[in-house]
Amino acid sequence: MITVPPTLDRLVRFGLVGVVVSAVSLGLTALMHEVLGMSEELAFGITLVVVLVGGFAANRHLVFDASGGDSRRQGAHYAIAALMFRALQYLSFLALHTWLGAPYIPAIVVVLGFWFLIKFVYYGERVFTKD
Repeated sequence: MITVPPTLDRLVRFGLVGVVVSAVSLGLTALMHEVLGMSEELAFGITLVVVLVGGFAANRHLVFDASGGDSRRQGAHYAIAALMFRALQYLSFLALHTWLGAPYIPAIVVVLGFWFLIKFVYYGERVFTKD
């Protein structure tokens, strides 16, 4: 029987949560716009709140198993960190693409891959703790 190291298992689950969050972001926005008739802006804004809450719950319970920690502290920390990570991802993209001239698709791949790993470590070490 093959045993997967716990960190690798969490990393795979973190990646799967990211895939699901991305799919829900697209699907829910389209549903609210196409079926419910909401504006694209309102639909996407609502979706961002939904996936922020859903991503928090999934990471807390399914990825990092941190349900024993203070949910209010974790939630506030997660929300602030998520906003900061988005800003840093954008700045990283600007640095690679706009300022250094890298093609935009490889720049996006590098930025998302790099920050995926940083977020995984940060969330596991700082946000989803049981203290």
